[in-house]
Amino acid sequence: MDALGLLRAEFGWGLLVLADRDSDRKVPGPGLPAQLVLPGADAAVVKVRHAQTGETVVRIWAEGTDRGSLQPVELGGCSIQIPSGVLVVSDVEGADSATVPLEPGMYALTVLGDAVVEAALVDVLLERA
Repeated sequence: MDALGLLRAEFGWGLLVLADRDSDRKVPGPGLPAQLVLPGADAAVVKVRHAQTGETVVRIWAEGTDRGSLQPVELGGCSIQIPSGVLVVSDVEGADSATVPLEPGMYALTVLGDAVVEAALVDVLLERA
């Protein structure tokens, strides 16, 4: 099964942003030190590998994807509203981004990575909520 979307980037702040195309992309505060997925009013933010360490690969998957084929470490999850039907996957500054067309609505995100600290390969599983 192919990913719905793919982004290869160096994340200058070590933060991946997932947001509806029309949102204000308000980045939530830093959260708890151990919290790797930070839900916000308009966006979800995931702590990933910092650009100084290297590139991060982010893959977006649809519900029904075999979880055995995804990365082994669950980083966290939250829900996100996608009213426009377009999910934008980007760095905090929006310099690197990819878009994923979806049915408009609420989605539960499960974020998995290759490591707990500074994940370099991140899988985001989207399921209709």
